[in-house]
Amino acid sequence: MSRQKGSQKYGGRQAGTPNRTTTELREALQAFIDANIDQLQTDFDALDSEKRLTFFEKIVRMVLPPPVNPEQLTESQLIQVIEYLKTHSNE
Repeated sequence: MSRQKGSQKYGGRQAGTPNRTTTELREALQAFIDANIDQLQTDFDALDSEKRLTFFEKIVRMVLPPPVNPEQLTESQLIQVIEYLKTHSNE
């Protein structure tokens, strides 16, 4: 049985605590890339231009966050964006 929305949460990770499995997987993937970067670059260079572009497009989606639709933001979120832009517009 799931808890009702708004009821107190018991157990589980605290908010903001990183997922250990995700952290371990990222570290393993980074170690693999570090150990095989030369071969990965060679394999990438061997791809034809269309496959290189397809690969790049897929990998970018995994690395960069998706764009935010401003129409889906709450009023509070829009105010935060405006305040951020005001304070960082001179940088």
